[in-house]
Amino acid sequence: LSLLWLCFGLSCKKEEPEPKSCKDGTCCGSGKQEYEYKKTIAGEPADLLPDNLGNGIAYVAFQNDLRDKEGIYALKGALLCDLSANKVQQLKASATFSGPFTYKHRIWGHVYYLNILTTTGQPIYYIYITRIE
Repeated sequence: LSLLWLCFGLSCKKEEPEPKSCKDGTCCGSGKQEYEYKKTIAGEPADLLPDNLGNGIAYVAFQNDLRDKEGIYALKGALLCDLSANKVQQLKASATFSGPFTYKHRIWGHVYYLNILTTTGQPIYYIYITRIE
């Protein structure tokens, strides 16, 4: 019977721990900023948008309004964490900030809030992409 429990325990899929916030930028890689973990997304339809100079992907626009953990702000998109830039470096932008949006990609990853005071009071979000299709 104990062997059966051992086999059962080994075959169970364990959930990954929730990502942690960081005070030194190590969870996102965008400078020595403080980032607060907000949520994990899985398979969200999204478009990749270029930076202002056309040098690569800088922003991810979501098709659906994603609420942060507290349900306060709707996330329409997020800036790309430096640490996940390698996941999109071979991809081309699938939209521009003025549209049209096709939401041709599916994104998995972790959304972080950049803990700084902005002049508009609106939060700034970053995404660390773990997978993209």
